Order: sequence, then C-alpha cells, then structure tokens
Amino acid sequence: MRVRRFIAAIVVGLSKLAALVIRAGPASAADTAGLINFDDVSAPCNFLDTVALRDEYAGLGVHFRGNAPLNGGGIVNECGNFGVTGYSPPNFLGFNTIAQFSDGGIPTPPQYIFFDNTVGGVRIKAGARDGGTLKMTAYNTNHQIVGSKTLNMTPALQTVTIVGLDIKRVSIDVQGVNDFVIDDLQWR
Repeated sequence: MRVRRFIAAIVVGLSKLAALVIRAGPASAADTAGLINFDDVSAPCNFLDTVALRDEYAGLGVHFRGNAPLNGGGIVNECGNFGVTGYSPPNFLGFNTIAQFSDGGIPTPPQYIFFDNTVGGVRIKAGARDGGTLKMTAYNTNHQIVGSKTLNMTPALQTVTIVGLDIKRVSIDVQGVNDFVIDDLQWR
C-alpha cells in the first residue's frame, strides 16, 4: 500500500512538473532574443513635443545615446509624415537634423545603442523619403569592430543585420539626408 501511494505521489509530482515545462516552453536562442518596435508608448507627431531616447528600455538591457547629451533619435508617431513605409505602426525612432526637441536637443545622428550584456546579432529596419546612406557598425567589449553594413535608404524600410561575437554597442550614422527613421530593433 505504501509503495502505491509513493508511486502515485511521484506520478502526480511529475505531471505537475510536465505541466510547468509545457507552459514555460523549451529554452532556445529565440528566448533570449529582444525586440523594440517603439510602439509601446504614446508618441507625438513632432520632435518639438518629445526628447531624445535614452534609458526608456533599460529594463530590456538596451540604452540609447546621441553625439551630445540632448541629441539622438526620438520616438515619434507616423503622423509626423516621414513618407516611409514598411515599419510597424504607429511609432518609430525618428531623426531630422533641422528639427529640435522640446529640451533644445537635436534629433540628429549618430545614434549609439548599448547593450548591458553582449549579443550575437543586431537587426534594424531603416528608411528615408529622400534616400541617403546609412552605416551601421557593431563593436565588441574591447571597442573593436565586429561588423559594418551600409544601406542605400529608400522610402520602403529595409533590413540591416550584423551578426558577430560579443556585440556590446552599435553606432548608426547617415549621409546625404536630413530625416530618416529606424524601427524594429532586434537582437539575440
């Protein structure tokens, strides 16, 4: 009788454990992937109604910086009429070198993205109504270049991906255009 109760207790315990594993799902590389689509906030149409993105995604281990304390990209809504397609609506990280933020900063590149933990790949979508060239460069913890990609931007956002070991930060810069957008930042 004791053996049956013992076996029954083990079966019940194993079935509860199995239920937890099924609910949690298997661990995989995809489980460690991250995505920021900038759509989790109510964003304004104009830069004058916002400020540069900084540590709003620190909980995900991602930080944003510009070339000066108040500069860099700002989260704006599609109602700002950037003339691009292929982003996840309604928001994106926008830049416009002739605009100004509410705190006096300028939504200008370069944009720096820092990761709390090293990652093995970074992907963004980028585009601009008036063309221009975007360059994304990834660096490791020793400040060495892991990889670099150049994109001739179009109004339809295109994907730029860098895969490499121990990526700690990424820089994004452009030439030949005043305004452009970045969306759907992914890392793994």
